[in-house]
Amino acid sequence: MGSSGGSDYEQSPETRALTAQQTEILKNINATVSQLDPATFSLLGMKQATTQVVNPAWESWSKQSGRYKNRTAEPEQYITKTSWVPMTEEEKASNLQGTDKQMYDLQQLQYQRLLDAYNGTDAVSPSLEADLTKQRETLEETMAQKLGANWAQSTPGIQAIGEFNKQAGLLREEARRSEINSGQGLLLNNLSYQQGSSQNKLSNLVNVPSQRYQGSLSSGESLLNTLTQQDANTNNYSSSNQQVSKGATAASGALTGLTIGASIGGPWGAAAGAGVGLIGGLLAG
Repeated sequence: MGSSGGSDYEQSPETRALTAQQTEILKNINATVSQLDPATFSLLGMKQATTQVVNPAWESWSKQSGRYKNRTAEPEQYITKTSWVPMTEEEKASNLQGTDKQMYDLQQLQYQRLLDAYNGTDAVSPSLEADLTKQRETLEETMAQKLGANWAQSTPGIQAIGEFNKQAGLLREEARRSEINSGQGLLLNNLSYQQGSSQNKLSNLVNVPSQRYQGSLSSGESLLNTLTQQDANTNNYSSSNQQVSKGATAASGALTGLTIGASIGGPWGAAAGAGVGLIGGLLAG
């Protein structure tokens, strides 16, 4: 029950019951969201962590005088505080399963291969290296046949090996750049897949409460609006009737005062009696 326009506003039993039902649905939504928090934050790469901190109540208590301390119980000195903190890469990987785990492992391999290509720390193309090895062996055999056993110390031999190494270096650099370009594309595609997968799971988790309760909440809201409007109309009608009743009582009081006043004091008595009767009728109404 509330006040509106100077008159009491009353909700119908149906409105009160529906309001309670809608409130319960909202509580259920909040409870469901809380239950899904661990899974939701896990997809965001977060985990719950607890730490022991000084209890503010104990800190305040410890600063009081001895007399105060004697009259109050000592609070717990430490309390547990829960918060969300980022996971390590190992923790994130341990939560993955199935295709997500396979894609993550592939991503790590792709990243290492790309890193090797950037740094030039490993052979980018095994097939290229095998081909270059075969070509060098052929070159060495040819030079040995033409220049003899000490061909590598001769000027033509040194020039031939230098030119071969130059061309081999260019081929390796071309393969390295090709690996970087293709590796970047594969890595970005993999990351895009993982992000999309996580986003879909996150959206599903976020939508669970609304999918479960939204229908009841929406229909209840529509019905509640209708009932509230009906209550308002009913209360306005009651308020209007009260005003009519008050006017009738005032008119009746004025008429009674007029009659009595006229019988006692003539016209002036009638006017005075009517005024007093009007005020009395208003107050009575």
